[in-house]
Amino acid sequence: MNQQQLQQALQQAEQALTAAQASADPQQIQQAQQSLLQAQQQLQSGTQELQQTNNQLQQAQQQVSQQLQNSSSPQQTTTTTVKVTKSSK
Repeated sequence: MNQQQLQQALQQAEQALTAAQASADPQQIQQAQQSLLQAQQQLQSGTQELQQTNNQLQQAQQQVSQQLQNSSSPQQTTTTTVKVTKSSK
């Protein structure tokens, strides 16, 4: 569920709550409060997902920075010599 969908769900629930309060029907108010609560929970889990993604991006960024630092420091240079032998038959 993306952020736009979450905000729409929250808006719809708030509208339902406003309408229910205006009608003063206890059952309608309860239903609206429930849908508002559900929307808030969805928004919360959506926010957590975004936070996790953000954390993963930051970790990747740090790894890339680390690799760049490593590759630019001359002390860390390693030379690999590959010996190729041809078998003559």
